[in-house]
Amino acid sequence: MERLAEGEGAFTTQSPLSCSRTAGAVVIAVDECGSFVGHALLLGGYLDDGDVVSTVSLVDLASGVCTLQPNLLHARCRFAAERLPDARIVCAGGFGSDGTELSSAEAWGPLTHESVDAAWTWRQLPAMSVTRNGCGDVC
Repeated sequence: MERLAEGEGAFTTQSPLSCSRTAGAVVIAVDECGSFVGHALLLGGYLDDGDVVSTVSLVDLASGVCTLQPNLLHARCRFAAERLPDARIVCAGGFGSDGTELSSAEAWGPLTHESVDAAWTWRQLPAMSVTRNGCGDVC
């Protein structure tokens, strides 16, 4: 794992991750509290054997320690994900475990907006009008 710190002109090597090797996953930065370097969420992706996964891990960027979080509702890779201003995470599209393109979308957040400390859960969102994949890739 490497990190480009704000204002620095080069990448620095970080601790290796304790979670399984994945490709096609999405990384979302989360609150910097509780870690010297910060945390990120590692969402979905596929393993060396090609299996698409629904796993979500909270990664401590300083130590590389991964802590499992509630799984995505759908296994997906090469999808789009974004953190909303209210801190919820939305995931959409990508490829599913059977290799088909997805139109499904889901959000991770508290059941109600009144309680920020409430347990977070994944909820199904309305499907997109068409399937999409690679929408999070940078070319």
